Amino acid sequence: MAILSSIDYPAIRAAIDVSLDDDDLSDTVIGYNIYLGSADLEVKDRITDAESKTGDDEIHVKAATVLITAALLSPSVPQLVSTKAGEDFQFQYDKRDWVKHATALRQRAEGHIQAVLAPTADAPQRPTMFARVSGTRGK
Repeated sequence: MAILSSIDYPAIRAAIDVSLDDDDLSDTVIGYNIYLGSADLEVKDRITDAESKTGDDEIHVKAATVLITAALLSPSVPQLVSTKAGEDFQFQYDKRDWVKHATALRQRAEGHIQAVLAPTADAPQRPTMFARVSGTRGK
């Protein structure tokens, strides 16, 4: 079973660029195994019980999968900013460094994975209800 569903695809688009829509990046392309399938497998390899997580851990697992999928997709999304037809056909591409953007997305995903894998600091190490005290009975 997959971690994400088609309901999560807008989040993947937004992680790449908030202006992307279905026309720029279709659900079919997002759902390809080389993108969503690979991200799903990567998260499940790192977090073996990813599908059974609940609460905050589930949010972190989904966020990591969204970000890894976006990192895999971002270098392949066409980045045509504007076109001009006339005497000369002109076009302009977005000058953003998409490999750097993909790296930043992966770093964010790693933070979510570590939040699930690393123990929380506020978890008690041992109960404090039992302690050794000096006896005063019989004095």
